[in-house]
Amino acid sequence: MTVTRRPADWIDHAPLQIVAARLLAVPADAVWDRIVDHATWPEWFTGVRRITPGSPAEGVGGTRRVELTGVTIDEEFTEWEPRRRFAFTVVATSRPFVRSLNERVDIEEIDESSSRVTYTQGWDPLPAVGVGLRLLRRPVTRRVGRALERLGALAG
Repeated sequence: MTVTRRPADWIDHAPLQIVAARLLAVPADAVWDRIVDHATWPEWFTGVRRITPGSPAEGVGGTRRVELTGVTIDEEFTEWEPRRRFAFTVVATSRPFVRSLNERVDIEEIDESSSRVTYTQGWDPLPAVGVGLRLLRRPVTRRVGRALERLGALAG
């Protein structure tokens, strides 16, 4: 199913946002290295089964295919600022559940050995999914927060 591509700043005005942030005892470089290592996402983000990088696999316009439990998603990078920001828009899904979905990871260097990581999801879900997602906002936010904690542990 084709999904409407959105520009990077759309996430800040999406109909539904999910935001999780964690202070990690890990330098920003180490967090960035783990985030751009597509193959390791299943180690820290529950539900991700496999990520296959496209060509190109890095930078704005790069792509990847993400296999989740029950759905496959094609993504295109909308922002790529090393050590600072990684963002994408979903361009297609194997099963209909959104009209649009953007995600962004912001990394703020606190000092040489720590960073704050904020993971933001901007959703325009299909009506049937939107009701459930709004009810599950807190559990989804906790799940993303736990993923960030695992990211920190693995990057450390």
